[in-house]
Amino acid sequence: MASVTAALIAFITVSLLSVMSLATLSLGLCVAGLAFALSLHRDAQMEIEMSKSERAMQTARRKQMGKEHVEEKREPIAPSQIIAAVVSVVLVIGFIFIGRGYLDAAGLGSARLDPVAAEQVMTDPMSPCDVRNSIARATIAGLPNPDAIGPVRAAVEFDPRCGFLIHFQSELAINTADWELAAESTEQGIQFDPLLPAAWVLRGFYLLGVGDTAGAQEALAAGDAAAALTGQDEAAASQLASLRDRIASMTP
Repeated sequence: MASVTAALIAFITVSLLSVMSLATLSLGLCVAGLAFALSLHRDAQMEIEMSKSERAMQTARRKQMGKEHVEEKREPIAPSQIIAAVVSVVLVIGFIFIGRGYLDAAGLGSARLDPVAAEQVMTDPMSPCDVRNSIARATIAGLPNPDAIGPVRAAVEFDPRCGFLIHFQSELAINTADWELAAESTEQGIQFDPLLPAAWVLRGFYLLGVGDTAGAQEALAAGDAAAALTGQDEAAASQLASLRDRIASMTP
């Protein structure tokens, strides 16, 4: 019972941290298996664990003792075993539906949807983060910035655990000169991953947009430091260079 309880706690914790991971489903099925194992009668568990040779030896021993026709008395089923069996059935059925929902949502990730359908999928609890990101790239990115910002903002407000959508929202806010949203979103992006150079680059472009050149230079320095710590790839180098050039063009 302690192992099942611990697995349930771990499952709930993972679910709270990420509603869009197959690891959640796998862990849930493990919990169902533990509950089912707990529901088995002790004799049944021992029977499963015994090898063929051990069962043959036990049968021969019983025959030698003349007990092959004696009906063994079994202990009554404990209430905890009944509860565990019910829990295992409920968990299995529940995770079948969750798995189907996950796969249905994943199937939409590569499709081009209209903006209304895209927003519905991006704010669906069953849509994993990678599917939301794929829809943002396939559908939302092709819309004019003012039309794209609504679905992305709704998705971020619904579940602020998709880093790509936070940064995409920041980019859209900067492009539409929505400085209030840009201030909030770029700060959220830095808090989400302070070691991501792109987050600091977006913060720098926002600060340039509101006329804070000194703040943009600080953001650039932080982005350079993050790139040095994590390893600067080509994309990060290009983004930092773009911000550096923009700052240079605006500095007297």
